[in-house]
Parts: sequence; structure tokens; C-alpha cells
Amino acid sequence: MTDITSIRMSSAQTMLRVLKDTNADSRSSRDGSTNSPLSSSYLLQSFGAGTADETEEDIFYGRFEALQASVTEAQSQIEAETTSGIGSKSFMTALKARLEELKATPDGKVKAEEMLAALDAGTLTVTDAAAGETIKAWDVSADNETGTISKPTEETDASGWSDFLRDRLTRGSNATYLIGPNGAYVDKVSGESAYFGTIGETYAYLSWPATGASA
Repeated sequence: MTDITSIRMSSAQTMLRVLKDTNADSRSSRDGSTNSPLSSSYLLQSFGAGTADETEEDIFYGRFEALQASVTEAQSQIEAETTSGIGSKSFMTALKARLEELKATPDGKVKAEEMLAALDAGTLTVTDAAAGETIKAWDVSADNETGTISKPTEETDASGWSDFLRDRLTRGSNATYLIGPNGAYVDKVSGESAYFGTIGETYAYLSWPATGASA
């Protein structure tokens, strides 16, 4: 998506340079013909912009405004891409807020405190199985992170959540998912503590180094 947007921006900027150059050529021309190959109005009409009744300035600035709008739209698309998903600042802000909420509940207090500690230490892993992405969570309020808009994620095999959880969570003797003394699940791949839930509007799987033996 970003590559397509970059192409659109480059095309708009190239077209703008062409318009400027042809407008300058037309002003320097002394033949007075609006159908001259050097005439900006002739070139603009060939692109479907303007009519012979419009002045070169009207056509030029009208087209310039259209190009500006195109560039602005492309920039907005890039910004939207970098402010969504588990690698974005908005997600990390929602993540910390969710952990603070969880910390205030009797059942979630211990695991939330561990996740917040892991967040500070850079050892809290976030996975979006459906999107096939994973990343180490980061604290947006940290002094060295306040200006960060997003960070790149790593690719993982995309999977449905049912399959993912079945493959990743340890089951106890009664076939239910095992819960450790901290109230968290146990990741059978890494042995880490794990939590699954919604962060904002995104389902996410969180894992962090276990601090005690599982029950």
C-alpha cells in the first residue's frame, strides 16, 4: 500500500514540474499561438484539463490545486497505515491502558503487574495471529519513545485464533487450558506466561517471561 502511495505522490510531483516548465516555456514564447506544442494551455488540454477559453493561469492553478489534493490524500494514506495495527503508537497506548484496567481487578492484578513490568523491560511480546504479525511491546510514554509513531512488526504464519490458541496454550490434566499461579495461561512453545484478549478493537496474544512455576 505504501509503495502505491509513494508512486502516486511521485507522479503528482512530476506532473507539477511539467506544468511549471511548460508554463514558463509558454511565457517565453513570442508566437502567441495557444496551439503551439510549447504552449502550456495546449499541453494541459491534451491532458483533459481546461478549455481554450480559460487563461493559462486559471488552468495552471486549477491543476495545481488538484495535484495538491492528490498529494495530501497520499500523505493521509501513509499516516493511516502507520497509526494502525499492533506496531502503532495508538495500539501501544491502548495496550497500556488495558493493562492498567486489568491491574485494578482482583483476578487480573498479578498478571497485569507482570505484563506492565515486562512492558518496561521490553520483554512483552504481542502477536496478532490473524494478521500474521508479532512485535515486542513498547511504552509510548518513555522519554525515548514519545515521538515514535510506529515500529515494524515481524511476520509470523497467519492463523485462525482457535487454531493458534490450541497450538500455543498448554492444557492441564482435565483438557482445559492450564492457568498458572499468576492467573495467566502457559505458552507451551516457550514456557512463558500468556494472556489473550482484546486491546481496543484488536484481538491480541501477549506473552512474557514466567516468574514462577505453573500450577
